[in-house]
Amino acid sequence: MVLWKLSDPERQRKKRSRWIKLDKTKNEIREKIWGILEKEEVALFPGARGRIPNFRGAEMAARLLPTLPEWHRALHIKANPDSPQRPVRHLALSSGKTIYMAVPRLREKKCFIKLDPSKISSQKFHEASSIKGAFRYGLPVHPKEIPQIDTFDGAKPLFLNRGKKRRSVSTLSIPRASDRGVEWVDLIVAGSVAVNRKGSRVGKGGGYSDLEYAIGREFGLEYL
Repeated sequence: MVLWKLSDPERQRKKRSRWIKLDKTKNEIREKIWGILEKEEVALFPGARGRIPNFRGAEMAARLLPTLPEWHRALHIKANPDSPQRPVRHLALSSGKTIYMAVPRLREKKCFIKLDPSKISSQKFHEASSIKGAFRYGLPVHPKEIPQIDTFDGAKPLFLNRGKKRRSVSTLSIPRASDRGVEWVDLIVAGSVAVNRKGSRVGKGGGYSDLEYAIGREFGLEYL
């Protein structure tokens, strides 16, 4: 048996080739979805291409969240500022959940806006769920100011992307944050262009969801 050891340049070339192929596949998926939304005339302002598309039915999709046990358990949510997620942000505020919304394109040092429903009039929830309203009624925060997750007796929090095995949060016996007197971000709602039945997602291609996650991890924020 002969084992061939790739030189560093050759290994890098093969690695780049795999990434190029993956990017091409992702772009094909994006173009297909954007095309379908335009063809069926269900894309809403500001349009489909080049972004997480807003669409007819976004509000109906948001209303499905209360059917999930993870939604009921969550008290602190990290969300994107995408237009189709506005109904989600409105629902979260109306349900008494605190939102940490990323600043569009992460262009500020305090790159998250904290929306605390206890500090906003319920009559202003709809306005506060918009990007403009979030800046008006929310509090800009640095990633290090976002609540962290800690371990506790009786159950072990499951951190995403740690190890090869992944389990659903719903399989763990986790008490509500209010029962423990602590705060943590216990749910991420990520805008997507396409999602498959295994949960893999494709965004608009800017990498902002990944950056938001990475920034949180850099400052010690763990996600349940």
